[in-house]
Amino acid sequence: MKSKLFLPSILFFSFLLSGLVATYLSYQDVSPESITKKITSKLLFELQKIEYEANTVIESSRESEMNLPPATHGSFFVFNHGELVGWNDNRFVPSFQDVENDFTLKLLKTPGGDYLIRKWKIDTD
Repeated sequence: MKSKLFLPSILFFSFLLSGLVATYLSYQDVSPESITKKITSKLLFELQKIEYEANTVIESSRESEMNLPPATHGSFFVFNHGELVGWNDNRFVPSFQDVENDFTLKLLKTPGGDYLIRKWKIDTD
């Protein structure tokens, strides 16, 4: 008799506990500040990775011809006198008008999507 009640009892208590946990979690208040903090943290982490990769590319370009890495953390585009002369990804290619203004970080909204653009000026002396 005990073995017939054992499995249904375990299932009952497992489902009851799961339901209580789900109910508790669904009533947790998620504040806009906590969401903003998470997004900011992840964005800063991604920007640090891109900054590191860009610095590697820029330093190597001072020693020899610019060699763009495969698109891993971000896409890199090289403009020279208004003309695109190098890129490592062609899923989205910004026009020169998108990047010619004076900025360091910019959100570009296009019909195809929203893109965060980080701009570096490279001295070629």
